Amino acid sequence: MFIERDLGRLIIQLNPYSNPPVMTFASPAPAPAVLDAAVAAANTVAALEAAVPTDLGVFTLQRRDNPEYQMNWTWEFDGQQRIIRRALRIQYRFPILNGGGALATEHVLIGYEGGGGP
Repeated sequence: MFIERDLGRLIIQLNPYSNPPVMTFASPAPAPAVLDAAVAAANTVAALEAAVPTDLGVFTLQRRDNPEYQMNWTWEFDGQQRIIRRALRIQYRFPILNGGGALATEHVLIGYEGGGGP
């Protein structure tokens, strides 16, 4: 539930340029019955966001940093070399169409392009 929201929060929290960097991960989500009651009680988007805790534990994440800002840490994007400060590889799973319940595993790669700052 709310995986898209939590993925957005994870990407923002792992941004090496956030001020200050936030690296907190929420405790496990409550039982479905507790969530159902919280969702039923919320009558605005803000109340719903407050009622449903962030669950970043659902993501399998690999992270690599470029702390010395090495120039060979580049990705080519749109025909130009981009220096990457931090790279994330986030695993996700989805059901295969007509797969009888089987799941496929894929990854999203995110590169934080940087200007050489902390």
